[in-house]
Amino acid sequence: MASEVPQLGNNSRLEHFSADVRDQQLLWKKVEEIGDKEQQPDIDCLEYPAETFKEVIDMNTSEVLFTAQAGGRMIGEILDKRSDVLDALARLSPLGRIGRSNELRGVVTWLASDASTFCTGSDIIVDGGYRAW
Repeated sequence: MASEVPQLGNNSRLEHFSADVRDQQLLWKKVEEIGDKEQQPDIDCLEYPAETFKEVIDMNTSEVLFTAQAGGRMIGEILDKRSDVLDALARLSPLGRIGRSNELRGVVTWLASDASTFCTGSDIIVDGGYRAW
């Protein structure tokens, strides 16, 4: 990246700094320092407090979990009462059965581990070949 900056032909330069990106106040200060150094006008930025952001993220992730739990419970109740529905679902899969919880452990373990830290925005399909049909 640094070698490409002179090619812009506009007297740009590239600088970097190290900071704890979890420290919102420090990052705001660093950006302000850069603006002062570069003599850029003070631009009104969103001032979104870290605590508010944490509340929003917590609410969003909780809602996803609670929705998934509700759907799973409902389907579980249906499948417990109606074996014909379970059989129909099984026939939709090339393997002729629905997945077992132990078949998800590998993917879940990988996603929760440091081995998946570079994996972002991906769909990992564990469906017994259902989408292949």
